[in-house]
Amino acid sequence: YLDTKNDITGPILTCNAVVDTRNTIMNNTKTFLSNFRAYMPYVQGKYKLKIEDAGNERDITSGVATIVATFTPDNIVGTVSYTGIERANKYNSVAVNYVDPDQKFSVQQVIHPETEEERQVFIDRDNGRVNRLEATFSNLTNYAMAKDMARLLFNKSRRQETASLTVTSQALELEPGDNIYIQSNILDFSTDPWRIVSFKLNDDMTVSLGCVRNPDDIYPYVRAGEEDIVLPPY
Repeated sequence: YLDTKNDITGPILTCNAVVDTRNTIMNNTKTFLSNFRAYMPYVQGKYKLKIEDAGNERDITSGVATIVATFTPDNIVGTVSYTGIERANKYNSVAVNYVDPDQKFSVQQVIHPETEEERQVFIDRDNGRVNRLEATFSNLTNYAMAKDMARLLFNKSRRQETASLTVTSQALELEPGDNIYIQSNILDFSTDPWRIVSFKLNDDMTVSLGCVRNPDDIYPYVRAGEEDIVLPPY
């Protein structure tokens, strides 16, 4: 991270947690994951750990998504359903509560956008509607990381649309977390990466995919605008 307020650099993600053993293992795991923007897809009988980022397989700071498949009218079954961002989920400010060890481990708060003037710009864009999200991350103990989390939640709420589609058995090798291209007859998203968030195998050997748009510039400390790596088709 880069903390310009205090002129400090350090790791992009850490997790500093106090484990409550009264909770189940799964609930504690979910708490850990949410605090360092990670998820664990269950694939072929095993859990995998993945970080929510721009989609590069090896570099969390890279804006280059690894595109594992491109779906066109040749392998899309039926239509592609596209859903814009619901008004209730579109925030014009996000506040993140975190624990600050430099202030006697008290709960502190960061807000994105940082200034009242910046927040008012987005309120005006939303026709004067104030919609604020407040989230608490008990395992975040760093000001810069909390600020990153607030910015990410803000950008996701305003820029991550969803799409669902059914495709041929070409998708059998895919899994949640993979990035794909979607190019249908009506909805052509050009070269925007879409991250798979749900995967369902149907009785006729087709696959139903739920996806979210995955623009590279919504993530903290990512080199945005680089060309994606498109793997050759199977």
